[in-house]
Amino acid sequence: TAEGEAALGQQEYSVARAFFANVCGKTSAARSKLWMVRSELALGLCDRALRTCTEVIKRDSNAAEAYVLRAVALMYSSDLDQARKHLREALRLDPDHPEGGRALKRVRKLEQHLSAAKTAFNTREFEAARESFSAALEAAQAPQHAPISATLHAERAAALLRLRDYEGALRDCAVALYAQDD
Repeated sequence: TAEGEAALGQQEYSVARAFFANVCGKTSAARSKLWMVRSELALGLCDRALRTCTEVIKRDSNAAEAYVLRAVALMYSSDLDQARKHLREALRLDPDHPEGGRALKRVRKLEQHLSAAKTAFNTREFEAARESFSAALEAAQAPQHAPISATLHAERAAALLRLRDYEGALRDCAVALYAQDD
């Protein structure tokens, strides 16, 4: 797994995913599966990451790392409520888990920015909505292909359209379509 970890460290996520897929074909070790999940999340691929984390959690309900990775996948899938619940469970299992605390702060910050953005949009304060959607994108730190990235770019594009920033709206729409073509 050292080669796969090195590929992840060098941001070669596809290479790491291929390596860990090969390793997971030979073993069913939870550690290898969780490294595979990390590489998939780095690519913004949430569905398989969610399934794999569920398998690991079913085998070992005390796997705090699996809860944290599942929470990140849920966050990238725009299910912030479930992400928060999973992170609380991970921190209950391991209060000192370094990623768990950071991820919980990210989810809370993302929820705050999304709430502010939606409120601003609904009250027709489109400049404030644009700023809040931009802050939410920054807080999410999601890969481009993650569903939340597409959603946030599409929402920001709607605010930019209302501000008559057509070029910016087109750019955000293009990013959203590239991330999720549906």
